[in-house]
Amino acid sequence: MYIETLLYINIAFVIFLLLVLFQPISNIKYNKTPSIENNEDPKIQAILKVFKDYNITPHIKIIDTNSVKIANGYQSDKYYIYITSYLFSNLSQIELEAVVAHEIGHLVMKHNLKHFLIDWLALVIGINGFLFALIEKRFYILIPISIAYLYIFIILIFPLLQRKDEVKADLFACKVVGSDAVKSALVKIDNLNKTPLKFSPKYMYTFSLTLGHPSTSVRIKKINEWSYKHGEEKFPS
Repeated sequence: MYIETLLYINIAFVIFLLLVLFQPISNIKYNKTPSIENNEDPKIQAILKVFKDYNITPHIKIIDTNSVKIANGYQSDKYYIYITSYLFSNLSQIELEAVVAHEIGHLVMKHNLKHFLIDWLALVIGINGFLFALIEKRFYILIPISIAYLYIFIILIFPLLQRKDEVKADLFACKVVGSDAVKSALVKIDNLNKTPLKFSPKYMYTFSLTLGHPSTSVRIKKINEWSYKHGEEKFPS
């Protein structure tokens, strides 16, 4: 009976996964803040031209952050790119192109889908561990193992995967607009958001390991390594 229950729960997980995968994500309301999609804007027109050679037409939306000074950009499916008004008004043309190229890199490499599937699989494994512990009545062994597994995955492993994908998106942007533009945009975004370019040594191997984004100094180092292989001039780090 317990094994059948476990089987039914896993079938429900699979059905839920399929429903999510086939759901048109673009119809989901990502935010409630007003946004504008003004393709007549000269800056946006220039950005769109950059991606014509790649047969990619991003839909760029500027989010009105209601005077809150947040410099940020993110993406959803079907090449919808969201940029805060604070970021849009403070970055140069080439830096905006770098931001959009970075977000498109995430979409081209299907990072969102990959993260969802990995997260889902980890959750299923963890819940199965709890259920198996109940079935076998091995609470003192399996439940602590399941908790430790979920903790390690959520706090350490998944952020590590995210950081690696951030660097991959940076390198994709380098191929599109050049490494100088990408690094310049990273530094300026840090300055606008008043975040440090690098983590202090005290937190380097603790707090920084739980973050989904590497520090800008790490990202610039990775880009410089890529630039060196491609003969590009280094941007001051």
